[in-house]
Amino acid sequence: MRRLEAIVLACIASATHGCMSSTFGCDPPSRDFSIDAELTEAELTMLMADFGLASRDELDCTTVCAFAHRRDEGWEASDVESCVLELEDESAADPEAIVGTVQCDGRAIEYYCEGRRPLGHIQEGRAALGLADHLARCAYLEAAAVTAFDDLVAALVRWDAPSSLIERCRRARAQEVEHATAVGAAAQLRGACVALPSRIAHELSPRAVALDNAVEGCVLEAWAALRARWIAEHAREPELRTLYGRIAADELEHAQLSWDLHAWLLAQLDAGTRAEVEAALAGALARLPRLAAEQAASMPAALGLPVAATFRAMAQEFCARLAA
Repeated sequence: MRRLEAIVLACIASATHGCMSSTFGCDPPSRDFSIDAELTEAELTMLMADFGLASRDELDCTTVCAFAHRRDEGWEASDVESCVLELEDESAADPEAIVGTVQCDGRAIEYYCEGRRPLGHIQEGRAALGLADHLARCAYLEAAAVTAFDDLVAALVRWDAPSSLIERCRRARAQEVEHATAVGAAAQLRGACVALPSRIAHELSPRAVALDNAVEGCVLEAWAALRARWIAEHAREPELRTLYGRIAADELEHAQLSWDLHAWLLAQLDAGTRAEVEAALAGALARLPRLAAEQAASMPAALGLPVAATFRAMAQEFCARLAA
């Protein structure tokens, strides 16, 4: 775990002191979009609160476009090519009153990375719009991770894997239960409802598990550990800093477990399948910087994430160090 921890700390230190490289590129799956959306008084109020704005005149058109796209499509609007924002001059007494429109087009990212999801996981729906909804979505994903580790334990027992790997998966499962409970409580305290995760039946072959572990564990869970560490240091609320401090330490353990599983699983596969798994890992690393930028742009300001360019650069550094 010391090597992964060193990578996480080095990336955060580089971001803090403005020393990020910018040579690692990526292009995640995406599609063109064009929207013409109405905006309510309640939505504008929420956006202003999330970004710490005193007036609706300070709202950036691309930010509002990204919000409207997430609200209506559940995807991240990665590149806004044109944007027109029209807002009423005065606030409305009715929170549901239509007080503006945004017209924009560009490209949208197909998915939003968040930690380890089990095979067959059913997409959790629209992306979070505010802090309460974001925490509810995180609690949903933490609960899904419990199922992911249940699957891993069952599969590793069946394949006579080393007992140390099996026990570490059981420990990770227990930690994910704690995360789901704690984050769910934080979401409910802020008025959000937490849904239960669901999925469809999925094959648990060595190939399927190795491919999933490479993406969900080695890359996304490792990145989740870094992101949680950053939030633990920069979130606006002491409660959030404490919560994410506990999560960051556990997720770092899970990330190291994923890489140790990766090594063991590769040894169980033929050469062709090993190459397929390594290609999936490389692809996940290539997509991460762009996705990191979307996280910084769309996550609630209360979490204290840096600007999108800085977070993307941090992910670039992170990927380069992992690949090395």
